[in-house]
Parts: sequence; C-alpha cells; structure tokens
Amino acid sequence: AFRSTYGDNTVVVLHNLTGEQLSVDRAGLGVPVSAVSGYTVATGGKPRLTRDAVVLPPWSSTVLR
Repeated sequence: AFRSTYGDNTVVVLHNLTGEQLSVDRAGLGVPVSAVSGYTVATGGKPRLTRDAVVLPPWSSTVLR
C-alpha cells in the first residue's frame, strides 16, 4: 500500500497484482478509510469496502480516502 497526505486529506493506493481476489484488513492500513475514490481493473469487477476489509478484484489498483 502507498499512503500520501495532503493537508488534512490522506489517500491510500492499493494494488492487487495477482490473478486472485484479495482481501486487505482495513485496520492494517494505518488510517481510517471511508470510500473508494477511484480504481482501475483489468478483468472486471469493482473493489469494495466491507466492515473489516477492502476487497480487491484481480489485477486492480484502488484509491481509498
């Protein structure tokens, strides 16, 4: 994960460079995230936030805020 802060705003960028769906524990990101700001996927599907995790489709990049 890549994290960057601009003023009071922090974004987290996650990459899933595997051919499998990936689940990332939200607590492990180090900052609270509340929304998917943008994403790109090679195989279809959409990233999503659950109560405890960020679910990333295969071959995707996701920006969270």
